[in-house]
Amino acid sequence: MTKFLLGHAKEEMGHMLKFFEFLDDLGAQIALHGHQRPVISAGNVRELFLRIQEEERKVTAHIVEAITLARAENSFETDSFLEWFSREQHEEEKLCRKILDRIDLIGEGPHTAYFIDKELGSLAA
Repeated sequence: MTKFLLGHAKEEMGHMLKFFEFLDDLGAQIALHGHQRPVISAGNVRELFLRIQEEERKVTAHIVEAITLARAENSFETDSFLEWFSREQHEEEKLCRKILDRIDLIGEGPHTAYFIDKELGSLAA
């Protein structure tokens, strides 16, 4: 599970860098402001992935807001750039559903953690 989550975190950092590169290419002034770190507490793996799914849905909503604004301002270049993120968010949400489905299929038992870890390991590969 750790390998999966750390790999996913690396991918998300790459997405952040895409935004920076896009803004830099436009000559935009880039300023980083404090961002509240999400506090994700979960009693078990299923709860953890439900929280991750909630965060992904929030990101999707922000991307949709940005696309709506880009289209209202006829910023075709920005709209095109954000379309990639829209498709990526579709994949992120689909992945969350897939993981939650597998967790539900595995169920609760003495070897639950082992099987979930094995499933996430296969997704990380």
